[in-house]
Amino acid sequence: MPSRAFRWMSSVGVIESLFKELHLLNGIDQGAFWHPEGDVWEHTMLSLDAVPLELRDIDTMLAILCHDMGKVNTGEWMDESLGKKTFHGHAQAGVEHTENFLRRITDEIAILESVKSLVNYHMSPYELKDNLSKRLVRRLATKVDIPKLMKVHMADRGGRGKERAVEEKHWEYVSRFIKIYNEIRSEIPRIVEGRHLIEWGAMPEEHRMRVARVKEIYEAQLDGEFSNLEEAEVYVRGRYL
Repeated sequence: MPSRAFRWMSSVGVIESLFKELHLLNGIDQGAFWHPEGDVWEHTMLSLDAVPLELRDIDTMLAILCHDMGKVNTGEWMDESLGKKTFHGHAQAGVEHTENFLRRITDEIAILESVKSLVNYHMSPYELKDNLSKRLVRRLATKVDIPKLMKVHMADRGGRGKERAVEEKHWEYVSRFIKIYNEIRSEIPRIVEGRHLIEWGAMPEEHRMRVARVKEIYEAQLDGEFSNLEEAEVYVRGRYL
């Protein structure tokens, strides 16, 4: 299990001396109501172990390791007597901690950006569950790798100890999210480029204006106004030509 290495490094002082972002997770009480497994460190370790071997990749595992770093300074008790504690904004707050941590172990920009986006959006599937739509999933997919995001999210939800694992065995919103993504994944790459506008008869424009127009049309694509090039031409001709 991946957690063994980190638990060993913690026991011999390596985590404390070299990786303060991880060391600070120790002792951060999450409230037993939602996290009976213990503090943020314990939750992180269980989350790492929740990912099956065949689904592990470097971006996903680093994101899981870093996903709750923002809880260090965002906790607020809702009802301490019931063990209810929230960490509003912890995903966004964790991005800076994640970058500081990763900069000391890698200079691969692609990994840095991927992991930061996964940390930033790891709560999004849950936050969107009551208003889930193709439009929202399309827009989220332009900011983060959805298959990796779902692995991080599932590990986060699964890293809560056996009690919560049994209670949350079936997450209906996760199935809905994945179903919608599979339906619209081909609609995410940008369909209309500047050359298409010229081919369809648009007057040549200054480069910056053409880029802005293409971006505007892509926004319409993400809103579901069209899903292929033929529909895009009809949409563009009806509004811009």
